[in-house]
Parts: sequence; structure tokens; C-alpha cells
Amino acid sequence: MQLNFSIIIPTRDRRRQITRLLDSIRSVSGLAQIRPEIIIGDNGSSDQTWEMLRRSSADFPVPIRLFKIFGPGKCRILNEAIKISTGDVLVFLDDDVVVDA
Repeated sequence: MQLNFSIIIPTRDRRRQITRLLDSIRSVSGLAQIRPEIIIGDNGSSDQTWEMLRRSSADFPVPIRLFKIFGPGKCRILNEAIKISTGDVLVFLDDDVVVDA
């Protein structure tokens, strides 16, 4: 049985950090075989984070699903991402981490 993974990332005004995170995910060995879905929730960024995410998701090697929520609360983003996820396993990452390849 192959498990499906959903990687859930909340963000707000962290364009540089989430760019580094996505670059590190892109370089993970075997990413194409794992084929996770990536779900990124933006909480009203004002620093071009949303625009960068839209551009990056277009040519990313695995599906990226984006959504926006306005108002305070990281939990709101996490709860919404859980609702729309399709994975058997949910992986939660903060936008300022880097994944080892």
C-alpha cells in the first residue's frame, strides 16, 4: 500500500523564506516517486508572497494548491488546509524551514 502525503505550509509575508523552502523541497531525492501534494495557505501577505507562490506553483514538479485567508490565526490556515487535503499522511512545515535532500 502506497501512502499519499499532503505537505501543509502556512505563510504570511515570508517570500524569501518560503522560496528557500520550496527550493529545498524541489531538490528532495525521489520527489517524483513520492508525489506529495503541497498545500500552502497565505494569511494576507503584503510582500509579494502570493504572487511568487502563483508563479512557482505553475512549474513545480508536484501539485501545489494555494488558498488565501484574511485575519489572524495560523490555526485557521491549518484547519482549512486539513479540510482540503487528500493525503493519508499530513506533514506540517513552517515557512522558514529547509528540507534536507
